[in-house]
Amino acid sequence: MRKATAGAFCAFYLCVGHAGAVELTGGSIDLGYSAFTDDTDVSRTALRGQAELGFNRHFGLQLDLGSYNFDAQDETGTNVSLHGTFHLNETTSFGAFYTRDDIGSGDADFFGVEAGFDFSNAVGAEVYFSTGDDDGVDGDVFGFDLAYNVNDQIALNAGFDRASFDLGADLTRLSVGVEYQTPGFANYYAEFGNVDANLMGLGGSESYIGLGVRLDFGADRGATFGQRGLLDILPGG
Repeated sequence: MRKATAGAFCAFYLCVGHAGAVELTGGSIDLGYSAFTDDTDVSRTALRGQAELGFNRHFGLQLDLGSYNFDAQDETGTNVSLHGTFHLNETTSFGAFYTRDDIGSGDADFFGVEAGFDFSNAVGAEVYFSTGDDDGVDGDVFGFDLAYNVNDQIALNAGFDRASFDLGADLTRLSVGVEYQTPGFANYYAEFGNVDANLMGLGGSESYIGLGVRLDFGADRGATFGQRGLLDILPGG
């Protein structure tokens, strides 16, 4: 399956590589911290980066990299994601992606599709669906994000993510947040959410808070699509 995916991205590159000059169209660097409200020892520090190359006005490639430190487990995980993007027009984009998480001796590989829509200058949405396996256990991950720009500096957002695996394991995250953009290119954000996890009939629900700063460059919204991967939704991001 990995060879087929690599071949698909190579074919994508060959199809669009001669269509125009390649340029860095957008990206971001993000440092975030989140912790459960009942036990702040269960926390995560994330350093993430994105970069998108445009081949022409319609086609591009986006690369995401992330490092996640989970304090309670004293473990650091990494994520890499590659997206092939197609911009239908100024307000609608579609993508296909591969993402891989590694932490300790475990790993997870997922393949998915995604779409982003700007319904107006103030309202936007992003949806995704992926399927793959986590240490040999098959599962699906899907979700969506909604954003509302109150003005040029303040934006509100809401998100939903759900991972469901064989053997009765699932995880659901709900979140709401606010973002403040400085006159430069720094975006400060805060998030409140809830994570509900179940494994073979046992589980629990915990609330979390998150804070961070993101530096965007290139396009107004940085890279086209958000970060993907299981590590990105635990405990929040």
